[in-house]
Amino acid sequence: MLKVLFRYQFRGYSTVEPIIELSSEKLWVASKADNALLEKLVSKSIADKIQVSSSSELHDSVFNSARCLPITTFNRKRIFEEVESDIKIAKWRKPVLKWWRLSRTVYSTFKVGIMDTYRVYRDSKSLSSDLGTELFRKIEYLEIEARQSGSPLSSSIGIQRREFQEWRHRDQVWKLPRFGLLVLLFEEFSLGLLYLWPSICPWNCLTPGAFKRISDRRAGRLVVLPPCEGKKESYLSVYTVPSANLLQYITKIGLLPYWKSKVYNWSNTRRPAEILRKWHQYLFVDNWIILRILLSVKDKPLVISDRDLVNIIFERQLYNKGEDLNAMVQTKNGQQLMLSRLFIYLSWHFNDTVSVGGTKLFSEKWGVNNVGVLNFPGSAELLCLSNLKNIMQVGT
Repeated sequence: MLKVLFRYQFRGYSTVEPIIELSSEKLWVASKADNALLEKLVSKSIADKIQVSSSSELHDSVFNSARCLPITTFNRKRIFEEVESDIKIAKWRKPVLKWWRLSRTVYSTFKVGIMDTYRVYRDSKSLSSDLGTELFRKIEYLEIEARQSGSPLSSSIGIQRREFQEWRHRDQVWKLPRFGLLVLLFEEFSLGLLYLWPSICPWNCLTPGAFKRISDRRAGRLVVLPPCEGKKESYLSVYTVPSANLLQYITKIGLLPYWKSKVYNWSNTRRPAEILRKWHQYLFVDNWIILRILLSVKDKPLVISDRDLVNIIFERQLYNKGEDLNAMVQTKNGQQLMLSRLFIYLSWHFNDTVSVGGTKLFSEKWGVNNVGVLNFPGSAELLCLSNLKNIMQVGT
């Protein structure tokens, strides 16, 4: 059984931000009344101002970064139906031909992914290697300045979310030589190898099946804060996480190669803690940008790509093991479920902060680099379809 780094202990959060309740309509309404940010985000959803689409023609070019993310579907059913309905193909050939055509489609997808990976690297080459930390500090400064002056917080930090996401994924270019050679040598047969070893793939070349394997492996490693028994502190610094647990976590969520974790285990270095700090700051900046865009939506709806929504939920671990995010995003209920989980997560983290018109700096509310709340979903349990029905009945 996979070991989870920390256990939930919800009472430790109660003095900072109340848990958002999902178990009944009454409690949900009360949570919205207590959390002004949740009410704002929910109202955007009610007005259909936040939409999800797989059509690249509709996507918001500032928000989305689909070219650096994996596809969510292969249309396998359509390919198989075309072969099955073709009367020119002998019946005994159809099973093999179905999989051959599917493999050819995947092979074409790989070629597009390879070119996009290079373009992402080329276009983000000028951005600082420490961009996440720089933006993290800039947002902190903007919060302080806004509170002191009493003026609204600036909505711009000089970079679009699309650019920030492409900066995050630009290192995938170093996978291209090995991946390209594998695809060149094995062509259609490389699909099976990449399903078994998905880490070989650049991120945007992952197949839906390979992505599902990765998401299942990472679902059980959610970092949450366990205050010491009998205490109510809600703070956990990256530098106080036990070394063994820290290495286990950053290795299994893909931030550190396995062989490096063995080296760091013997070297007594602070490098693993710095890796987690940078990951925490990256998530904070991305959360901040997402939230500011969501709140700025007025007349024209924001159209989020299916790839971006899946990646947002995946990175924040707002899913349960066994859930297929790629399949979920194909349905209206699935999209609503994923968006609602995101709203709850953002509302719990940012409610009453200066960034959304409140009084507290984010670092005042949670502490500096507090990884204890890194991926906490904001509710005692993740929203599920049965709870979604209750919420939908009261206008969400």
